[in-house]
Amino acid sequence: MLRRAAGEGRLTIEELDERLIFGGTSIDLNDAELTSHETQITQFSLCGGGDIRVPDGVNIKTSGFAVMGGNETKVGEQTPDPGGPVIKIRMISILGWALVERGRKLSRAERKALKHSGH
Repeated sequence: MLRRAAGEGRLTIEELDERLIFGGTSIDLNDAELTSHETQITQFSLCGGGDIRVPDGVNIKTSGFAVMGGNETKVGEQTPDPGGPVIKIRMISILGWALVERGRKLSRAERKALKHSGH
């Protein structure tokens, strides 16, 4: 429980229920195979937190609440196909946090190159 875990690689999901207590996690769904038109993710954080990376071209719907913590969604202005796949993410955070971001996480070298290019 008191550790940071990271999950990546080929995932096949339809529903995910994640509970974080005194720890954190990172889930990257960019290479995941969504087995249903609608995928449901529930993330409960108590004194911990996690981030979820979602792929481009997928509709994202978030809901939830935070008590003495925070939930944030950074998926940009992209407007995927309205009839396309949907990932519904429910975030519940108590003294914790949850973050949903679109796209792949850049490596340190990629971030450095982007910074030096002036973007």
